[in-house]
Amino acid sequence: MRRILTFSGIVLVIALIDCHQEPEIIGTYLAVSSTPQGADVYIDDSLTEYQTNCVIPDIEPGEYKISLKLYDFPEWSTVVKVEEGETTKVAGIFPTNEGAIKWVYPLGDYYRGYQPAIGPDGTVYLYKGDLFALNPDGAIKWTYSAEGGSEWAVVGPDGTIYIEQNEHETAKICALTSSGSLKWEFQIDSIRAVSTAFAIGAEGTIYFAIDNWLLNPSKSWLYALTSSGILKWKREITYAGIPVIGADGTVYVNSRHYLYAFDPDGDLKWAYQGTDWTSIPAIGSDGTLYFGEGDYLCALSPNGILKWKHQTSGTVYSPSIGSEGNIYFASTIWEWEEDEWGEEWAHPVEAYLYCFSSSGNVLWKSDLAQWSGSTPAIGSDGSIYATTFEVIGHEEVQSLYAFDSEGNFKWKCDGPSTTSSPAIGNDGTIYVYGYSEFYAIQSSSFGLASSPWPKFAHDNQNTGRAGVP
Repeated sequence: MRRILTFSGIVLVIALIDCHQEPEIIGTYLAVSSTPQGADVYIDDSLTEYQTNCVIPDIEPGEYKISLKLYDFPEWSTVVKVEEGETTKVAGIFPTNEGAIKWVYPLGDYYRGYQPAIGPDGTVYLYKGDLFALNPDGAIKWTYSAEGGSEWAVVGPDGTIYIEQNEHETAKICALTSSGSLKWEFQIDSIRAVSTAFAIGAEGTIYFAIDNWLLNPSKSWLYALTSSGILKWKREITYAGIPVIGADGTVYVNSRHYLYAFDPDGDLKWAYQGTDWTSIPAIGSDGTLYFGEGDYLCALSPNGILKWKHQTSGTVYSPSIGSEGNIYFASTIWEWEEDEWGEEWAHPVEAYLYCFSSSGNVLWKSDLAQWSGSTPAIGSDGSIYATTFEVIGHEEVQSLYAFDSEGNFKWKCDGPSTTSSPAIGNDGTIYVYGYSEFYAIQSSSFGLASSPWPKFAHDNQNTGRAGVP
């Protein structure tokens, strides 16, 4: 029997600091802030209409008890004296128990989950055959029965959830409301088609790639649908990858040894041909594309010209980009061995987390156990989170590792799967899949970094589009 886990016993730290939001006119005000933000503000035990960070006007002079309540944290309170014509500033700091498991949601049998999504209202979406919508506390909101398909959901700017379903020998794209009702579905006209993932354009266009992996995997297509599920265009490519979108609307899709660029109308702009498998690119603030090509990290200009290429220790997986423009990615060294039947198998032996400058210089690398195949997530405080795998004795150990911005190890939490890339909620919760369960883990990062590409598919909604807030 699995159960939801919570943690408690947090020691509160009380601090009085300047509030970022200053009133513009003279008067008697109460400026209340907290870390993390979003706490309900109580005055003398009465709930106000305000949440932190805020400035409350027209406060009568006197002494008040100020309390802050934020989900999953103990109540914070203090007593302040408000003076006539002054702004009284109060700030609470809710400390975190970094690396602690807040709760676990069971998923049943072995499952290789990938990327969770977080909706605008904080709802967490898991796609495991069925689509699950969870509250931030791990309670189930609703379930949509599906028949498998892509391994993550994408949330559009209006809250619409997009998933792909496989039914027998066909596939279809489904759009759901935020309450789990079907809005529309688009039938893919290819036998045994398998969609990889979606990207959502600024105007709501849905891009995805599919292939006939059982019949002819080299013959693939890139599709574009309107936000109401009408086909705009489709273009043939070789070997379907995962599309991402630049700030100018250019659609990029990796495809085995290629990286394609299409304009929003489906016209091919250019095709870059590499010498090895290309990973899903991350897009920098200047439009530079950073991606793995075998054991190289590559930087490509927006017009398809190679800027630089740097070899690493092993296979380079899809990167993310920090607020200072540095590139972070996992790299795994593989060795080949022959089994007793003469078959050769590759197995991971070492993994590293790399940090490169945007000009292609190695800034640091840190150990990541034996294998890491996911995209790191970068938190608002600069912390970097990556999933790992190692074999200890006869036991396979999956973990989430946390590093600071200089590559120093902070902590690890066992359970998350090495194929899952984390999402980070604004309350500091890291959401990540395990093999047969889903984890919510506390961190010191209250949301993603304000950066060009802080995680897999750019943002917590998995839109895959540069420039999304």
